[in-house]
Amino acid sequence: MAIAPPPSNGGKKQFNKNQIQKRNRVLSARNIRTEAVIASAKANKKDGSNDLSEGGTMLNVGQFISSRQFEIKELQLAMHRSKVSGSTRVFQDLPRRLRRRTASHNVKRIPKRMRNRALREMMKNDQEKTILKTSSSRHGLTAKALYKAKMSVKLLRLASTSTSMKLALPPKVNASANGVRQKIRTLQALIKKSRAPCSRVKKLNNSMGSYDNITTNKLAQVPHGRQKYMKRQHVFAWLPTHIWNAKRSHMMKRWGYQIPYSATQKCFKMTHRIGGNVSTSDGTLCMDSSFMGTIVVRATDAKTEKLRDLIAKITSNRAIAPKYYNSNKVFSGLFTDPLTMLVLGPGEIIWCNHNLLLLRVHPAMFQKVFEILAVREFGFKVEDSRFAIGSITINGAESLSSLTSIIRSSTKSESFEQLKLISNVTDQNILPKDMSFSFKAIDPRHFGAPKKVKQNPKEVTIDKIMELQANTPKNEICETLEALCSTRERTTSYKNQQTMKQIHKRRRDMTKKGEHVSKNAIIPFDEKKDPEIPIYIYKRESTNDWVILMPWFWHLPFWYQLNKIPRKYNIGLRQFQQLQFEHKKLYFPDDYPFTETGFHENSYYKEEVNQYSCRASRLRRRFKSLGDLHKTKIPACKYEFGCHSSCDWRALQILRNGLLFLTKGNKKLILIDAKKTSDFVSDDPFDISNYSEPERKIESLNDLVEYTNDFQYEEGVPISRVPVELVDSHLVKEKVIRTQSDLVKQPLKVTAVTCKSVERGHIKDNARIYEIPKDQLSYWKQKAKGVYSSNGKLLHDEETPLPEVYNLIGFVTSGTYDLGVGSSTGTGFVDHGFYKHTDSTHVLVRNVQTCKYRLATIEKIII
Repeated sequence: MAIAPPPSNGGKKQFNKNQIQKRNRVLSARNIRTEAVIASAKANKKDGSNDLSEGGTMLNVGQFISSRQFEIKELQLAMHRSKVSGSTRVFQDLPRRLRRRTASHNVKRIPKRMRNRALREMMKNDQEKTILKTSSSRHGLTAKALYKAKMSVKLLRLASTSTSMKLALPPKVNASANGVRQKIRTLQALIKKSRAPCSRVKKLNNSMGSYDNITTNKLAQVPHGRQKYMKRQHVFAWLPTHIWNAKRSHMMKRWGYQIPYSATQKCFKMTHRIGGNVSTSDGTLCMDSSFMGTIVVRATDAKTEKLRDLIAKITSNRAIAPKYYNSNKVFSGLFTDPLTMLVLGPGEIIWCNHNLLLLRVHPAMFQKVFEILAVREFGFKVEDSRFAIGSITINGAESLSSLTSIIRSSTKSESFEQLKLISNVTDQNILPKDMSFSFKAIDPRHFGAPKKVKQNPKEVTIDKIMELQANTPKNEICETLEALCSTRERTTSYKNQQTMKQIHKRRRDMTKKGEHVSKNAIIPFDEKKDPEIPIYIYKRESTNDWVILMPWFWHLPFWYQLNKIPRKYNIGLRQFQQLQFEHKKLYFPDDYPFTETGFHENSYYKEEVNQYSCRASRLRRRFKSLGDLHKTKIPACKYEFGCHSSCDWRALQILRNGLLFLTKGNKKLILIDAKKTSDFVSDDPFDISNYSEPERKIESLNDLVEYTNDFQYEEGVPISRVPVELVDSHLVKEKVIRTQSDLVKQPLKVTAVTCKSVERGHIKDNARIYEIPKDQLSYWKQKAKGVYSSNGKLLHDEETPLPEVYNLIGFVTSGTYDLGVGSSTGTGFVDHGFYKHTDSTHVLVRNVQTCKYRLATIEKIII
């Protein structure tokens, strides 16, 4: 018997019961209710007005919106319902940054306001719920003894199983003769039964083990923290927030620290929106900046002038100006070596008083600055406070509002009242420059949840904001700053520092006794037993952010409370570099090739990271397939000039100095001398005692390129041999290259510029900057105005004339798309001689491993 075919459904898909229910829910969510159309709107309005003007041609917007208020609200509700209609489980409603794989069955990973709904969903689906259990306290063995016992078990097992270790031991020493198995059992039993009660020894003056790690005139030891993680911190120290950041950020091991490099989630647009000076900034960006090296310098009254003179030499007489020396304003600028007068890098100086100052420098240059200050002949007391003073950097319109939500002063403070006054100001540009606040705060964990300070908006006026600088409480700020820099005061702040368990118990006891506990469960401050924390808050004009300095072991409590605030996001060095890039500021060390650290970063570290041979074969660009990179083919320059994976400043120095050497005396530049090969000049070859390597004779551009290939970068180049030197002003003497040895000895003077793409094109790191040849000016001027085809469209990818090799004038150290400008931009350096004599602002930019030249404009960056 034949089987009857299934009934035809016209080719449409048949939905089951659950699919039909979900489909109806989505359709219902997208349904927008409307009011019935009124035939005569004029007759139904009380004032007799109409939506149209008297002439009947223009719409009265206000009246129309009020009459269609119901439809507008329904449209907004429909948009909201449609957005959440597809979410069936509670963990699907969470923001993307709060979603975890365990959130579907672990109610502890879901916000409290959603846990009841999550439990109902789990009960409905017969799903088991997981609740985290806190580990019980360990007694008996200490952490160090427990670690040694576990390591002993591992080593004994390895010695009894490894053949190589057995052969290395004497013949009579074996596992059976020495009772290895019995020793392993004994150690395992000791580990298992190490729960006997023992007297806990209090460390210092608190139960959290906080201490002040500081040394005088020598480098401090790295704190290793818990015994469990000691092995991981032998070379690179952990920041206070390392465990928190390791779960949410990509970490980077540099300069002796493990630093958060970038947030795990994509946050390029979010960083621009919140951290930039734009109206859409409605949150806070937060970064642990405790990796910045902190130095405290003390001098006696007899050596005050000597300290002032030393700081004047380091900062080129800038940090001793009255606005810094006689007040608590923060100096931010370049540090120089007082012996060689060469730039070391950027840093900050805060004068607490005439005999006491605090310095903050990048960890890459910390040791050099510390050695300069700790010279014995000066006789200063130089304290390494890297692991004694921590810092947090915040940015965004809600920075001060977030900060005042977790901070309260322990006593009445004029500085804290000023901070409260401007806490709700979202436009940071209207605030006075170099603002700072300093007071003693209470433990931020006294707050059950962050609570914003109550501030009447009418009290905040422009006049009051402008009066803040004139009415700064200098005495209070000086006293708190001195307490922050004092070892005794920092140790006092750790006195009676409580654990979270003790704080929760204190809050429960207050509730049981019927004492006053506010809605946010704030524990009142007790002067007799609660600690006071000296903190210092200041604004940095160069980076447009706020820095909070505090004792090292108070950093983590402030960090955890700060992360409870809504619209707060963590960032790393990559996002900080993005903000510097968008504000047209240099980022250390990537954009500082005129320093020893920056030159090493450009010429060695980035070259090692961008190794061509380490890439997969499918990602390697074939240089032969690129075509011609320059107008004239130079035999010595087959592909890229200099290193193709970094900014080759040594090659640029030799090229620009060599052009002056070849054209001195109005000589004509010879590109290639086809009549001869390379010549070498050397001493008497038969005199072995005075023998030296022959030196290449430079008579043409090809010889000059060969000369650059002879030099290879050496790691650890001293600052005196850095090939480039920064120049800020036009009042610089003309450079004269007399001998061939001056090509390498005389550094190339460069100017910092920002490049903006005129047309299409994406400027990348290590891009080459060329000057426009004189015979091509007319073409590129027309290109700047736009070259159109017959159908009216712009021509972008047409063939363009190529410049010569000697037209290279600089490199791009940082290049990407700038959301603030709306086009691709780059930060770089060009030859100061070119920038001084040119009248045009247009240059050519070419990315590495490409043959396409793009037109761009340059603008000088003021440092």
